[in-house]
Order: sequence, then structure tokens, then C-alpha cells
Amino acid sequence: MTNELIQNFNTNSVNIPGFMVLGPQRTGTTWLCECLKSHPQIHFSSPKELYFFNLLKLNNHSLHNSNDFEWYTNHFKVPTKEKIKRAIKNYLKYNISNITLKGEGTASYITLSPEIIELVKKMNPDLKFILIIRDLYERAWSHCYKDLLKPVRKNEAKVSELEMIEFMKSEYQLKCADYRSNLTNWFQHFPKEQFRFYDFNSISNNPKELFKDICNFLKIDFNETILTTTPQLFQMINSNQSKKYINYDISNEILPLIEPLNKDFLLFLKEENLEIRKF
Repeated sequence: MTNELIQNFNTNSVNIPGFMVLGPQRTGTTWLCECLKSHPQIHFSSPKELYFFNLLKLNNHSLHNSNDFEWYTNHFKVPTKEKIKRAIKNYLKYNISNITLKGEGTASYITLSPEIIELVKKMNPDLKFILIIRDLYERAWSHCYKDLLKPVRKNEAKVSELEMIEFMKSEYQLKCADYRSNLTNWFQHFPKEQFRFYDFNSISNNPKELFKDICNFLKIDFNETILTTTPQLFQMINSNQSKKYINYDISNEILPLIEPLNKDFLLFLKEENLEIRKF
């Protein structure tokens, strides 16, 4: 399968990520990726979402770029001049070690199939994964607001209730909410210890302690000087007023689909002895 899906799959490349922000969308992933991108010991892919592994079988997708592994790893290359500049700056300004941890944040990776996750493991079995957990109903509405409501509001157009219902009932939206199935797929190939879960509300409640814990998880430095490089830490990026636009008239259509998934996820957390960290 590897040869069929990925060209030039060289797992010995030095330009592979050491961590991924798994998503799903509308859980603060852009905020987190911007903070990590600003850290002097991290080289984050640009753009943050490469859509490589999730589109290996969807070459006709509008976001598909390449199935060539070299194309993917090129996003993690650090030019020699930049390496030298970073090493000097890390020593003189931040008083930290000269390491470069590479990462990406394709938020739809959370829904990858087991066969694709197996390829991710072949690339780097020591990968670490970060997920931010948001109330499933709020997340669904935030996604609906971003993709349906926000664009048309600029043109003073309206979205019908049926369109909103169909959006949140779509296969992909329900898949995003099915944490048990998604994480079960990932746990088939990676140990639970390589995952860290955070409560979405910590972004607004205590972003500093949240980011500090993430740095500790990734084994990179955290100090007050480094904080000066991450002004995004105290700014919400891509935030919206999705609660304001919740249409409670259609809640009866959506809640019966989402609530069982939410209860099942809470049960899954207990079964797997997983912690959602809150700050």
C-alpha cells in the first residue's frame, strides 16, 4: 500500500515532524499552531495544514497537493543559515539549548483511517500528538458558522435551517464528533502516552499555563523570555461568536446525534484512563 499511496517514502529523512496537532477543526488549533510556530526551538510547517496524509486517496480534492513524500518533508527543511542564526539567538537571547523540533497541524488528521495512521507510524513511531477538546455541540456550530453562516452574512444572504441541519448531520461532521472511534484508530498504532489532551476553555482561562504544559510535553524550553516571542498566547485567533448564531430551533435535530457521542467519549476517557488537562 505504501508504494501505491506515497511516492519516495523515505523514513530516514531528517525532515520529518516530531509532533502533530491533530484537531479537529474549530478547537483552537490555529491559535495553538501560531504559538508553537513562534517558539524558538520549533520549526512549524508553512502552511500549518499540509493535508498530506488525509488526501492520499483523494487526488482530485481541491486541497490536494502531492503524494510525494519529498514534497511533504520539504516543509520541514531548515536552511543552514537559519540553523546557525537560530543557534546563536537561542544561546545569547533565550539561554536555551539548540534543538529544532518540527511539527504540523492539519486539523482533519484526527479522522484518519487505520491504514493511513499506519503510514504515519512508519514515518515516525515516536510522534507526539496534541488535541484540544471542545464541547461537541459548540464545535459543530462553530464549524457551521465558519463554513456556512459567516461567508454568506457578508453578502447579507441567508442560510436555511435545512442547510444547517444537513451540514451538521454530514458524515464528516459526525466523524469529527466521534472521538471514541477516532482515538481507537490512533491507539491501534501509537501508545496513549504519546497523546496529550487539553480543555478548550483553557485557551481563554489560562493560556500561559496551558502553553507551558504543552512545552513540557514536547520537551522544549519554557521561560519568561520565550513568552516575549509568542504574543499570540494572549490573543484568540479565528475566534467567533458562534454561540450567538446557534439556532435553537434546530437543536432537537442535532442534539440527539451529538449527545450519545459525547457520553460515549466521556466513558471512553474513563475506560482508557485518559485525562483532559484544564488550566
